[in-house]
Amino acid sequence: MLLKFIVYSKDNKSLLLNQLNQKFFLPAFEFDTFHIAVTSTINHFFMEEFKLKTNVLRCNYQELRIYELEALDDLKNNNKYVWIKISSIPSLKDQVSDDKKELLLNVLNNTFNRSVSWFEPGRQKEMRYWVEQKVFKNGSLTLIQMRSWERAALFKVKTSKTNYYFKAVPKTFAHEALVHRYISGQYPSYVPEIIAINENRNWYIMSEIQGDLLGKSKEIEHWQKAVHRIIDIQKNSYIHKKRLQKLGCPERPLVEVLNNYLEQSLEGLVDSNYISKANYTVLKQSIPSMLSLVHQLDDSYLPKALDHGDLFGGNIIVQNGQPIIYDWSDSSLTHPFLSVVVILEEISEIFSNNQSNSLLESYIKEWEEFDTFEHLLNEYRIIRILAPLYYLTVYQQFIFPNFADNVDKQWVVNDYVDQWLNHIFRLSAFD
Repeated sequence: MLLKFIVYSKDNKSLLLNQLNQKFFLPAFEFDTFHIAVTSTINHFFMEEFKLKTNVLRCNYQELRIYELEALDDLKNNNKYVWIKISSIPSLKDQVSDDKKELLLNVLNNTFNRSVSWFEPGRQKEMRYWVEQKVFKNGSLTLIQMRSWERAALFKVKTSKTNYYFKAVPKTFAHEALVHRYISGQYPSYVPEIIAINENRNWYIMSEIQGDLLGKSKEIEHWQKAVHRIIDIQKNSYIHKKRLQKLGCPERPLVEVLNNYLEQSLEGLVDSNYISKANYTVLKQSIPSMLSLVHQLDDSYLPKALDHGDLFGGNIIVQNGQPIIYDWSDSSLTHPFLSVVVILEEISEIFSNNQSNSLLESYIKEWEEFDTFEHLLNEYRIIRILAPLYYLTVYQQFIFPNFADNVDKQWVVNDYVDQWLNHIFRLSAFD
């Protein structure tokens, strides 16, 4: 895929442009496909190609990705690429030949909407200073950038003795570090250790975890342990619900969210062209039957509990045979069964339906103090159908509006819409 780059100089006064036949172009190079938030691929390329240390600020577009970078040192001699003073570019506008010239004008006019602080040049210095105050003792400290997008900035922190991770999150995920620390206090071996939190900046440092993602594990015991750990966390959370509320953990009861916002969310997505008219028609027609399922949950005896929000094999690392759960940004207090829908489906795909059903049975038995096994199993089956509708609605109502770029919005919408459609088609097959 072709990527283009807006590269700011170390002093933030110049841009790196490709000079060819008295014309100037944004640097552009071909890359293999990678996740839009990943920064290591880009930083490594600029070091190899230009001997230039860089920090990725953000990606501006998704169809044709245009990344903003800041140089952290000076460019060595290069015949094809030159630093051009930003102040002089207006006088060179006829020589700037690029289909994204409007983007350059936004740079010149400083009209970019930098929705999070780490999109601004120079912020890495502030982050590094805070990290040094918290973990730097003696020896060397290196920050290695891992991710940068509206959802988070992530750095690996390497010291001469111990490694850590530094993470910055937006205000909408301000509860993440606090919820993570709460879980760590209850179950220290279930999540990475929290080293420090800056509540004013929504920054935190956690210990490094080492191992492979659970999604790569062929050991059913690892998956079983992960599900049992989420049970422990959830059963503890409903007992300490008020404490989690004080930490800012959102409350998003499934019944209320779907009754109040499902139709509104669907209308908003089709109006903004995130859902095709054909899919919209099918989804719209299914809403009465879906809301009838929601109505069946009105008399549920289950308490609201902590839902991870994105629990799957990619958010769990197996360290020394033990699953460590991380990334609690999407967490909220809601229906507990939501947390295990995806991970049980993964177990079906990787192992067998029998293994998944056995673990589901074990999970449901943990909630029998609230209702009979048969009622709870039926409730899970309803939740499994409603889960994509719920998360699509949560994103549309409570998460997407807090971001300006929303570079992954189409992917998120497509994923949940596909799941919703699959449930519709499966249900219609039994009619």
